[in-house]
Amino acid sequence: MSELALPLGVDFWDHFPPSTSHEYRAKYAIAVDSYLAGHWDEARLKLLDCRSMVPEDAAAEVLMAVMRKNARTLKYSDSDFM
Repeated sequence: MSELALPLGVDFWDHFPPSTSHEYRAKYAIAVDSYLAGHWDEARLKLLDCRSMVPEDAAAEVLMAVMRKNARTLKYSDSDFM
């Protein structure tokens, strides 16, 4: 085994809490999948959950900003993504 390899069953990202906790990553993954599938209501709720867990989270904020920029096109209010 390489000296940089983690033992089997150890998640690399678990070593960088809190923004990469398992709970956070699961919510963020659902948010991205929902966004890509066009389910913006679900994506928005999951991203708000992510931001409540880690208010300074840049990844969630960037995706919310993209959604905010395109909100009017999809009949949402800009404030839905604040």
